[in-house]
Amino acid sequence: MNTAEVKEAIGKLGTMVQATTAGPDGQGPSGALDILRGAVDALARECEMRRAARATAAEEMAALVVSLRDYLETADTGVSEAAEAKAAALASEVETLKAALEEAESRAKQAERQGQEGAQALAQLRTLEEHLQKRGETINEARRRILRLQEKLEALVAESAADKEKLKEQEATLVRRNAALKAAEDRFSDLRRRMDAAGGSAAPGMQAQVKVLENQVEEAQKAAAALEERHGKLQQELNQRVAAEAAARQRIEEMKHQVDDAEHERGEMAKRMGRLEDELRKASDARDEASAQAKKAAEALQRAEAAAEAAKKDLAAARGQNGALAAEKAALEARVAELAPKAAELEKERAAAAEKLAALGREKDEALASAEASGRRAGELEKALSEIEARVAAAQGEAGSAREEAARLSSEIGALQQRAETAEKEAAAACGTLEAAQTEAEAARARADAAHERVAALEAELSERDGALEAAEKRADEASERAVAAEGAVSDAQGRLGALEAVAETLRADIAAFQEKAAEADQFRAEADAARERAMSLQEQLDKEQAKGLKSALALQLAEAIRESEAAQEELSSLRREVERLRKSEAAPVPAAPAAHAAPAEEADEETALRKAYEAMPADKRNNLGELLVAARVITKKQLADVNSAVKKSPDLGMVAVICEKGLTDEDTVVRALSLQSGAPVAEVGEDGLDAEAATLISDKIARKHRVIPLREEEGALILAMSNPMDLLALEDVGRAAGKPVKPMVARHSAVMNAINRYYWEPE
Repeated sequence: MNTAEVKEAIGKLGTMVQATTAGPDGQGPSGALDILRGAVDALARECEMRRAARATAAEEMAALVVSLRDYLETADTGVSEAAEAKAAALASEVETLKAALEEAESRAKQAERQGQEGAQALAQLRTLEEHLQKRGETINEARRRILRLQEKLEALVAESAADKEKLKEQEATLVRRNAALKAAEDRFSDLRRRMDAAGGSAAPGMQAQVKVLENQVEEAQKAAAALEERHGKLQQELNQRVAAEAAARQRIEEMKHQVDDAEHERGEMAKRMGRLEDELRKASDARDEASAQAKKAAEALQRAEAAAEAAKKDLAAARGQNGALAAEKAALEARVAELAPKAAELEKERAAAAEKLAALGREKDEALASAEASGRRAGELEKALSEIEARVAAAQGEAGSAREEAARLSSEIGALQQRAETAEKEAAAACGTLEAAQTEAEAARARADAAHERVAALEAELSERDGALEAAEKRADEASERAVAAEGAVSDAQGRLGALEAVAETLRADIAAFQEKAAEADQFRAEADAARERAMSLQEQLDKEQAKGLKSALALQLAEAIRESEAAQEELSSLRREVERLRKSEAAPVPAAPAAHAAPAEEADEETALRKAYEAMPADKRNNLGELLVAARVITKKQLADVNSAVKKSPDLGMVAVICEKGLTDEDTVVRALSLQSGAPVAEVGEDGLDAEAATLISDKIARKHRVIPLREEEGALILAMSNPMDLLALEDVGRAAGKPVKPMVARHSAVMNAINRYYWEPE
């Protein structure tokens, strides 16, 4: 398997690993896992085959190197030392490649083990996913059951309310029947006494009337017994439904606890899945690293094969050179034999050359001294260049060209030193080389001086630029300060403008509210006038009926209408007082405070109006705060529509907060309405009425979310002040957080929020 095939196989494996990790759409985790296992097994078999082939190639290469070394050792000494060095280097590279190959094999085995561990992790991950899916289905089923139970509970509550209404109606009917029965019994007793007093002279009509009355009394007694029996059955059914409702509530609580436990277990399993995914990701990274190392090993093996081929070619060339060198050796031996007579002459010339060499040695010493001076000068230049480089490095990159010039000079100085050494070696042959070296040293010194001058010029230019930069930075700081001051002025102006706009909006809203209330008052006045006229006509009819002596149902209806008319008149008078107060508030910029004795009367009137409106409302609408305020004529239907729209836009605020923040009515009216709806008592939340330890039972988040504040603990229960005691979710969350039963009390929205800000305040 060549390098390209190895790369291709590793690439395929990497693609499969990525596809398995990403989870392909067409296959599930099990299919991807099987594909990955098959690919890993195939790659392992191919790696094993290629490992054996590489081992064989390495052995052949080692044998080739050994044979080449033996040949070089046994061959003629005319073989170049470069070939021997190359052979030694080749042998060293072969050993290095062997070590790299062994390391790559070990890493490949480790990658195989990690692949198997990754496959096991994938299988475990799949099992956890299935278990998590089943757990999710269980949770969803439990939630559906809770919803069904809640629907049943609501139906039971509605039926219970209907049964209570029926029970009240039956009780009222029973009371009326008892009253009628008592009246009939009294009349019967009266007639009986009159008959007894009259004796036998009683008229037959009187006896018939007594007979009829006796029958009516008997029927009334039977009807009363039937009503009593039905009343008992209704009471029993009501008790059964109350018990069923309690059982359903208990079942819902149990299922909620089960859902919470399942959610917790689901979270733990999700964390475990995350850890397994991290381990799988690490295994994938290790597999990728092993693949990269396998690629490197394949490339190194390819280079080793190329080097072996080159070594074979070099060996063949060396053998050819060996034959040529042997022939050259024979020719040289013949030439030596021919030049033997000239050896004596050369010996004489050698002696003369030795004397000349001594003279050149002295000149060489002088040249060495000059070279040492040049070296010292070069050292000084290097030191100066180092200092220049340090200054240039601090010049923000503008002296880059100077550093390049200094580096070039350093390289020239190194070249000069090499030339000086060459001059030392060649001093015996020519002194001109020393002069050339000195000339080059002087030229290098001149270039170094020029570079020094250039660096000085660059430093001066850099100083000028630094000065200009400091001036520009100073101007930029001044401009920034002016911009910050301008932004502050703009922010202040915007804040004042926003405050003025808020005041104007508040005034416009107050004027609109006053106008609406004035229009409502006019409408109420017209309705009251119509009701007064109707009452007068009804009173006339009642007088006529009473004059005739008829006690019919019409007379009762007229009496009821008169009572309604009187209530309407009372309401009209209350509205007139409210209109008068609003007109006074419109006329004066600051409304005058009402008299102290008038406040309790107005509160009593408002509470009476709320209670009447609450009792007149259908049972299914009594829990709606907005409908109650509209029915009590505290707000209009248009204002209620605006409130509902605001609540839909910001569900976290709630209706109570929106009504109070819009200022549609005073908070005390809202508190009385909520107390009437929920049956919760009213709490005054002040600085002295709160228990700090009780406030620590719930968090700041829960208090602000539901707008509640704990007041105190009482008989094992937490007394909780709420702006909306009808919020059952808030009661449940607070009870769960505090671990105690909760008793709600209704308080003003602003007082609750002030207490929250005071007790849960944290400094910034």
